Amino acid sequence: MKELTKTNWLRKGMIGLFIVLNTLFLYYWIVLAANYCLHYDDVHFMWKLREYSIFEYVKEMYMTRGGNFVGYGINGIIFTIANWVGDYHFWPMVFYVFGIIMTWGAFRDFPFIKNSGYKGWLGILTLYNVYVLTSIDYAVFTWLCAMQYYLFAPILCLLVKYLSKETLNWKQWVLLIGSATFIAGNAVSISTVAFVVLFTYGMWMWYRERWSVRNTWNKPQIKRLLLITAIMLICFAIMFVAPGNWARMEDEFDIEQPANLMEFIKAIVVCSGMFMYLMAFYLPYHLIAVALGAWAGSKYPINLPMSRNKAILLILLIAFTYLFVSVLPLAYLSNGFQIQRNYIQIGYFYILTFFMLGYIWFCGAKKDENSNMNIWTPVSVSVCALFLIVIMILNIRQDLPVARAYNIAHQEREAYLLDLQEKGHKETLIVAPYPSTHTPDAKYNALKLIGKKTSMPAVYYESDTDIEPNEYERHVRKLLKFDFDFVLAEPKEK
Repeated sequence: MKELTKTNWLRKGMIGLFIVLNTLFLYYWIVLAANYCLHYDDVHFMWKLREYSIFEYVKEMYMTRGGNFVGYGINGIIFTIANWVGDYHFWPMVFYVFGIIMTWGAFRDFPFIKNSGYKGWLGILTLYNVYVLTSIDYAVFTWLCAMQYYLFAPILCLLVKYLSKETLNWKQWVLLIGSATFIAGNAVSISTVAFVVLFTYGMWMWYRERWSVRNTWNKPQIKRLLLITAIMLICFAIMFVAPGNWARMEDEFDIEQPANLMEFIKAIVVCSGMFMYLMAFYLPYHLIAVALGAWAGSKYPINLPMSRNKAILLILLIAFTYLFVSVLPLAYLSNGFQIQRNYIQIGYFYILTFFMLGYIWFCGAKKDENSNMNIWTPVSVSVCALFLIVIMILNIRQDLPVARAYNIAHQEREAYLLDLQEKGHKETLIVAPYPSTHTPDAKYNALKLIGKKTSMPAVYYESDTDIEPNEYERHVRKLLKFDFDFVLAEPKEK
């Protein structure tokens, strides 16, 4: 009885730590969102959606910039609403909530989620927060035009879930078709992975029916799979043949395809290796995913169809295969250019991978009422939660003052320039540069300890004019309707 009371106390303490941890996360995101300032593309799309309808905007982007017609359509809605409301700072939080809801929708039927009540919500929230925090291109989370990248992976999981169900109601059909369209008309990297997933699922269904074509065909999931594949192929074709794909490649001097097979292989190795290198510095953060998986495995075990070691090897094989397939499109189309955008959705699946590794390892462990497992699991999870709480406190202390200073500088310059515009100013104006948004992170601190120099990451991507008017300056002039240029002073010679 004494041990049971002690165990309950430990579990309540663990839950309390997770509430504190996720409260810190939420505060962190809200402050970052509230202080966000429009980046290059955001400024561009903001003024364009004041002059264009959503259809006109999507048409122009499709013809001149790229084929991601669904993505541009979503951006059209985002910036149109932002212009209508007169503010844009709420959008990062909207997409943050979307990501959590979609993750919950994809995994809510799993035993360790379904049977754990509010603790399941808390676990999903924690995993999604760690995913965003450790994303390779984390600074774009607040970009209005890039937030949908953080929905690719959860929507793909949602797609697989509805494909595998015996029957669907009309709402689930809408979500299934909407997910397929979102994925196949948005980015070539996630589309390619989705096609591989669909093919693998079809082969799995065929295998389960002992390679019987007739029995497999009679499965409702197979007919649904073929329908969704057809829809996605049509969307992908529309995206692939867009004139904007080729126009942008001609304009971007640093986008080039591999010249031969060896260059293609090199691009694959570099892209995959760079992801693993960057992820290595965030492995301590992922301990929370392993710990949560261990807790779920000890609390809600299942009968594994194979040994634990084989299951773990299979999960690792799937994870590395996913990474390999994910980098193929950008390695082939642009020699890995902008590969960090692809890493965003890969990072999501690696969070799930760490969770499943912890779950499977402890799922097969023998436990009884007298086992130390009842005490060890909540203690280990609590230690990981405390570790992340310390990290979040450091992030809040380091990042939020920088974010506020950057926002204040933007507001002050904008107010100053608008005042000059109202007074009829016409000449080029020299302005002070914005303060830096760079703060240390895990990679920077780890390399600094061993005496290596590396670039410090940024809380926000920095956008500013230059000693000559640049793209950002031209977009700001268009957005705020200035009649003059503004530039930075030339650096003094030392």
